[in-house]
Amino acid sequence: MAETLCYAYELNLRFSRPAHDHSYLLRLSPPSNEGQQVLEQRLELSPSHQGAETADAFGNRCLYGHIVRSHQQFQAVATGRVRTGLSDGVAEPDPVRWGMMRSPSPYTRPGPHLLALSRRLADDRDRSPLERAWALAQGVHSELTYCPRVTDTRTTAEEALALGEGVCQDYAHILLALCRLEGIPARYAAGMLVGEGASHAWVEVLSQGRWYGLDPTNLLPVREQHILLARGRDCGDCPLNRGSFLGGGDQLQTVRVSVHPVTAP
Repeated sequence: MAETLCYAYELNLRFSRPAHDHSYLLRLSPPSNEGQQVLEQRLELSPSHQGAETADAFGNRCLYGHIVRSHQQFQAVATGRVRTGLSDGVAEPDPVRWGMMRSPSPYTRPGPHLLALSRRLADDRDRSPLERAWALAQGVHSELTYCPRVTDTRTTAEEALALGEGVCQDYAHILLALCRLEGIPARYAAGMLVGEGASHAWVEVLSQGRWYGLDPTNLLPVREQHILLARGRDCGDCPLNRGSFLGGGDQLQTVRVSVHPVTAP
């Protein structure tokens, strides 16, 4: 069932000393596709300046810019409304170009733990790629315990599985690795989930010409509760915020996300 969601994504970056020559790249603008339609969106930046929009190699919408003057805080606030759950999958007109999604990527290279789990979850039944990926998602959900702050943005799928703990990024990376070991094209998706907290991550698999989203953290199909922001081979391809600057000293980054259904009058 389709749903209209309102969202607010607030990024704050504070510096202990003034920073300057600050270049940034943000992926905070949701795309419109078969599965979701952007009804309204706004992105406000502080210090106030003019950024420019482009698309990356995976087709993600990006805003980039450069702040020359000195500042001790950088803030980006993205708000809007998105109609979600419009279809169960997104058509792929050219599956050949996504052959890279069958191969290991920097965060999903299999080691002994992933190979052992793949063997344990092996199934010789004749299933579609989507059915098989869903079975693998159930396996990942059973193997991992959700636990913040035990992993970080540098943790690989193999490392997270060895720990047996992690967050949504780790669940997604492990599922990506398992799908690719079985030859199922799978890609990383970054976005937002209904509720309050931080950004979210899940997996999309290619089955019978369409991409379907699977959320291994919550063991849910990706439909009306999720808002897509960006895709890639793994988290390294589509960080929602990336930048560089001079000066600045120590830095503290905080992210606050809120997504709620729009209540009809």
